[in-house]
Amino acid sequence: MHKLLLALIAPLFLYAQIATVLSEDEQTWLNAQKEITIGAMDGWAPFNFKNYKGEASGIGAGIVELLNAKMNGKLKIVSDSWSTIYTKAQSGELHAIMDITPKPEREEFFAFTRSYLHVPHVIVSRTSTPKFPDLKAIEGKKVALEKDIGTILHLQKNHPTIMIQTYENTSLCLDALSRGEVDAYIGNRAVVNYIMAQELLDNLKIDALDTSRKGSPLSIGISKKYPQLQTILQKLMDEISPEEFNLIFAKWSKEQMVDIGLSAEEKGYLRSKKRLRFVAGLEAWAPFSFVDKNGVHSGLEIDFVKLLESRLRIPIEITYMPWVKAVQSAKSH
Repeated sequence: MHKLLLALIAPLFLYAQIATVLSEDEQTWLNAQKEITIGAMDGWAPFNFKNYKGEASGIGAGIVELLNAKMNGKLKIVSDSWSTIYTKAQSGELHAIMDITPKPEREEFFAFTRSYLHVPHVIVSRTSTPKFPDLKAIEGKKVALEKDIGTILHLQKNHPTIMIQTYENTSLCLDALSRGEVDAYIGNRAVVNYIMAQELLDNLKIDALDTSRKGSPLSIGISKKYPQLQTILQKLMDEISPEEFNLIFAKWSKEQMVDIGLSAEEKGYLRSKKRLRFVAGLEAWAPFSFVDKNGVHSGLEIDFVKLLESRLRIPIEITYMPWVKAVQSAKSH
């Protein structure tokens, strides 16, 4: 009898908890939805992929499972290639998309949750070839990349002599590198480590971190057609503890979330911001701040901001200007 009462009371208790988090309008909108579709890549392990049963699996599926416990199971994963799910989410055919990096050019189509993980990019090559320490070393070489990812535009703009060859997913990119079709691959460290281990690609090696840009802050992107869903998902994501996230991450990867103990008010402030804007002195002040031989801002200052960005799970933009002007700009805000 006690077990029966517990089974009846538990869903009511969970509903009451959710009701205190969501506004009346958000709860009404959520109740009106029969199903909420969320796109996830079908071949980007360990984040999202299809297992041997054809079911969505990985870190993303684990996060959706936690959210579904708070949303009465309304989230449905739609697994496909990045190009397909991105196009469908962009048009609103899908409500949302997993593992998207917030970028200014995407803000026309998507609203974003704060990132749930921040993973750096790495440069990968064959063990039989010399190490590529940075992107400049790959200029004039062939690089494998997944179709329609942001790295393509980054390389075309900043390293136009790099020859890009695209593939449907990361596994095919690394396979092409292993077989000698291309000279290198650039991508997410966690994905590279997982696929190299799972597919026994022992003739590949990670050469270096790609320090020319920020790593990949992974977020849920919500179609602008469903504005209520962004606030709902963010509020429910905030209810998931770092320990719960890390149980999922530990199953698939060594990447982890760190709890820095923000208050509810502080989390609310970050939730209201798309990004944080910092100013910094333009003058060289090594080792704290300087421009390296490739024209990239580097130093302890940049390393700190990257760490801060990964802990706060929100993009940080730095505007460089003469020191006196930077101080005046900071004071005026």
